[in-house]
Amino acid sequence: MLSNILNIGINSTLNPDWIKRVRIVNMMSLITFSISISFIIYGVLFSWPNLIILVVVIPFITSSTTLILNFKRLFKIAIINYIASNFIMVFTTAILLGSKLHYQYFLVSLIGLPLIFIKGDNKNLRTILSLLPIVLWIYLEFHFTKFEPVFYLPEHYNYLIRVINDFLMFVVVFCMFYVFTKESNTHLKELEDKTLKLTESNAKLEQFSYIVSHDLKAPLTNIDSLISIIEDDYFKDFNEDGRHIFSMIKESSIRMNALVTSILEYSRAGEGNIRVTTFNTADIFKDIPLLINIPENIQFKYPSVTHTITGSYSQLEQVLINLVNNAVKYHDKDQGTIKITVASLNADFLKFGVIDDGPGIKPEFHDVIFEMFGTANEESRLDSSGLGLSIVKKIVSLNHGEIGIESTYGSGSCFWFTWPLKVIGK
Repeated sequence: MLSNILNIGINSTLNPDWIKRVRIVNMMSLITFSISISFIIYGVLFSWPNLIILVVVIPFITSSTTLILNFKRLFKIAIINYIASNFIMVFTTAILLGSKLHYQYFLVSLIGLPLIFIKGDNKNLRTILSLLPIVLWIYLEFHFTKFEPVFYLPEHYNYLIRVINDFLMFVVVFCMFYVFTKESNTHLKELEDKTLKLTESNAKLEQFSYIVSHDLKAPLTNIDSLISIIEDDYFKDFNEDGRHIFSMIKESSIRMNALVTSILEYSRAGEGNIRVTTFNTADIFKDIPLLINIPENIQFKYPSVTHTITGSYSQLEQVLINLVNNAVKYHDKDQGTIKITVASLNADFLKFGVIDDGPGIKPEFHDVIFEMFGTANEESRLDSSGLGLSIVKKIVSLNHGEIGIESTYGSGSCFWFTWPLKVIGK
């Protein structure tokens, strides 16, 4: 019988979260119903004033209504009805019994009811309904407790009321603890599941991009070989249209090769067994001109002050090479300067900068350029895949650093990033 009442309105299609809430509402409605019946019978037998009996009838009606609404599967209306009726009940009883009520106990219950019954995604409604009893509490403290009660009950009645109050408060506090614990655990589990799924998805995506781009390399190599043969042996026999079409084919092949190579680099960036060593920044700076073809019309400068880093030499070198190469590639003036700066950001990180006096980048592209295939160039380039800066960002992020840009269009750019002095565990 008790189980049937607690499961009123519940079936297999109901959300598990709602099943718990409906059961709690049914349980508390049943408790309220039982206490009300007991008071009504007791009041009739001992000739309580009619107004007091009427007040006791109110929770009897509201708890019955709540159970009926749950039976009709009108769960939200049932919850609102139960919370509202408790507010009315406490306020009415406070007026009739004044300071003898010890209404503070009931108000503690009213503070908890919205927290128990209203879902966590309706936080504003939860907060408002939980603050209302506090406002009512303050109001009663300054008003009703100053007035004599409308009815005086024998002391043993007041004692009985206090016992019921204590019991109700215990039930509410227990339910609050239960609901919040379940909500916290559920929320934590959801975050863990989402994080795991995101990690798995990223791993699968990178594996997929590696496999696809790797498999594309072989036919592209064959295409390049055939293009070279055609260019060496047959290009002289083509008419003007044929040469134009052949040039388009060659350019497309170059672009496709650059794109596939960049995808491979992106999928492998920061992965594998990273060799951790202790090195000086000056060593990397000196290697850059040996690894990049920097034109004679561009001066390359770097600081003489050296910093010692314990981490991946190859990863930091790749970041700096990509940024310097990017500055060289897009430099648009007859003479220019590319400068690397480095300074201590705090006890744990250095801040690097790669500064050029090239064309600069418009503000609307400052975020786009770090995305995959993002570019700030209005003209298409054969040697650009749109992945260079996204590779840099990925490596910097894997080392717990940040990256950004400061640029004035027409006056050059400064790409900056932070890098740990000591390798940070993944």
